[in-house]
Amino acid sequence: MTTTSCEKLHLGTSDNWPIVLICENIFFDMKGTFSHTNWRAFEAILVLLQTFWVEEQKRTTLDEWYCQYVRLIAAAKNILTKWEQKEKYRPILPYHIIEKLKEARKIRNKYYHLCQRGISCEETRVLLRVMSREIKNEIGKYKAAQWQEFLVKIQQTHEKKDKMFWTYLSRIYKTRTLPFYRLLSGNKLLSEHDEIMKELHKHYSEQFKTPLIDYSDANEVKIDNECNEISRMLSNLTKKMEKTSIEEIRRLIRSLKPKKSAGCDQVSNYMIKRLPPIYIECLVNCFNKWLSECRYPEVWKLAKIVPLNKLKADVPKCDETRPISLLATHSKLFEKLIVNRVRCWAETNHIVPVEQSGFRPRCLLPTRVLSIYQE
Repeated sequence: MTTTSCEKLHLGTSDNWPIVLICENIFFDMKGTFSHTNWRAFEAILVLLQTFWVEEQKRTTLDEWYCQYVRLIAAAKNILTKWEQKEKYRPILPYHIIEKLKEARKIRNKYYHLCQRGISCEETRVLLRVMSREIKNEIGKYKAAQWQEFLVKIQQTHEKKDKMFWTYLSRIYKTRTLPFYRLLSGNKLLSEHDEIMKELHKHYSEQFKTPLIDYSDANEVKIDNECNEISRMLSNLTKKMEKTSIEEIRRLIRSLKPKKSAGCDQVSNYMIKRLPPIYIECLVNCFNKWLSECRYPEVWKLAKIVPLNKLKADVPKCDETRPISLLATHSKLFEKLIVNRVRCWAETNHIVPVEQSGFRPRCLLPTRVLSIYQE
């Protein structure tokens, strides 16, 4: 809608004057801006520069090299990305069925207009009935063919057939969160982007503050003392964390989902999966240094928060949004390295009981429920 105008008609003696609203140039925006990246050129640039970056790692510190390397791959991706106007909505039916639906709609409207004028047209009624039956049969055949094609694809997949099946169903029945363009702050309605961002930043800054210890509570004092004791013991440990290898990092990269969402560093899982092997060797050097120093880089402690709307309708408040933190992808690889070592240590020393199935690989919670039922 581009232009609107309204006026009040002073008619009669009613207190509620009728209002005439005039709207001109009404249209629906069916197109959106989508990005398209030349990933082949992205890989070619990294391959051409790999010798330079290997030498650069020898000249500078590993932390400086890592920051420059992240800026490189983010800049390469941004340069090779073009934004294009495309249709927002893609039809789920093939083109020939959509054309038949449009033709059937024209015939139906024609038949209804004739009936309203009292004109009987048996030929149009029969044609509409035949076309409706044909379209229904074609839609049924198309859906059956799509389902059969999916089942054949699953049968040809040798790994993770069950996961692929449930992933497909989750895409069909997944509920979408409604976008919000306004926010309630007390009795004030915020509609400007900057105002909404500042209000959400203020709200989540309060939520993520370091909690204060209540020294009058004996339980909190006990927990604080135990935490300090553990920190002191860890600082005095002489045993070093096991170093990682190129093969382990490659395996962890392969396990990442090919998502294109990125954190503050603008590096996504999809970009890391396309790294040449020489860059993985350089990352191994960085990870081994941080593991030996028991240090988590400061640049990874910054996350990009995307708030999602919890409501199905109406304008949300700050506490009616769900924050999703987008972390640096390299930090996820580093965390997986540590988790693998902690899990191996805990299971080797029999710290984790056999009965625990949650948060353990190749262990199902229904198996525990079944064992309890049998016992």
